[in-house]
Amino acid sequence: MARKRPRALALWALTSIEPDDELQGIAPGLRAESLAVRSEASSVLQGSASRDIDQEVIATRYALIDAEIPKLYPRIDAHPPKRKASERVDRVLLHPVFGFVIFVALMLVMFQSLFSWSESGNSFDRGGHSGLAGLVEAHYPRLSCVTS
Repeated sequence: MARKRPRALALWALTSIEPDDELQGIAPGLRAESLAVRSEASSVLQGSASRDIDQEVIATRYALIDAEIPKLYPRIDAHPPKRKASERVDRVLLHPVFGFVIFVALMLVMFQSLFSWSESGNSFDRGGHSGLAGLVEAHYPRLSCVTS
């Protein structure tokens, strides 16, 4: 920690001390040295697309953080995992508007198919019952009075 404090103070001085700042209590030597380093860095950086020293410090800091993150959190994926198919279906079916429309359409299809497809089963059932009744009457004539 003792080695990091001077570096942190130097970065603070480099990014905070400017010719027109309102900072008080800064040693004149620190102010002069900081302004000299700042002007030297500005003249070097201006030759390469006029970049700001503050932006250089910030970009360097974030580059260091980006390099250290994988070491600290090794399980972080670069890209989030894709949604599962069931989650995508849930997003549509549980939607307040589209989900209700899909539900109503599905119920309409279910009831329509129930009543239209059951007609063939009912006619088969009626035909089976009348055929069975004819068979019983043919073989057991005494029971025909009971069924009538």
